[in-house]
Amino acid sequence: MASIYVFDPDTAEYLGEVDAYTSCVLERSWQGVGDCQIVMDTRCAGAELLQVGRVITIGNAWHKAAILTAERLDGARGSHRRTLTGVELKGIARLRITVPPTAQEDPDALGYDRVIGAGEEVLRHYADRHMVNPTSEYRKIPLLELEPAADPPRGKETPWQTRYENLQDVLSDIAEYCDIGWNVAMDYPRRRWLLTVSEGRDLTMGNAQAPSGGGEAPEGRGHPEGGPQAGTPARQSRDGAETFVAF
Repeated sequence: MASIYVFDPDTAEYLGEVDAYTSCVLERSWQGVGDCQIVMDTRCAGAELLQVGRVITIGNAWHKAAILTAERLDGARGSHRRTLTGVELKGIARLRITVPPTAQEDPDALGYDRVIGAGEEVLRHYADRHMVNPTSEYRKIPLLELEPAADPPRGKETPWQTRYENLQDVLSDIAEYCDIGWNVAMDYPRRRWLLTVSEGRDLTMGNAQAPSGGGEAPEGRGHPEGGPQAGTPARQSRDGAETFVAF
């Protein structure tokens, strides 16, 4: 059973790991945002590490990262069952809306945040402007960085415009329309979060040279000192999202 690594959401420092959970399900979505659920006994070793707001990864598979958003205790007498739920780390995009540039910033914007380019360029534009390097410092997510852009950029060419929409929805819509994927991975060696973009892979039988798509933080590199080389079994759900299940 793979360990759950736990990290501080403000510093990306490793806090410890949890092995004695009952079940862990992390459903990853290539273009949207997946969910996670952890069920455990409140008395198990390391239970205190799992707190709402903290970031977890499935072992040292840094691209399989989530942030815990809620917890529930079983109210039955004598029960010690605790359930934590969360979303993939890229769900942090839901904390931002697409505030258009002012007339002073861009006289031609006409109240919209507009961009034209390949899908990767468009997605990176909105991620950069509203999370990584926003004009208002308080809207910046300090740990978040963009991976180096591909050359040439990935995804089909498209114009896009938005105003006061939820950023997560915008990024997911761009990814779906332009046939690209996106993720926010833990870059543990650098204590950062890394927004990545990937192309689809041909996984049909006999295609030994399927393109990698890039953009995923490599598994098994930079694992916390003393942490095990955890395995990460997974299955494919019907919509193409990857679901990790451990019991």
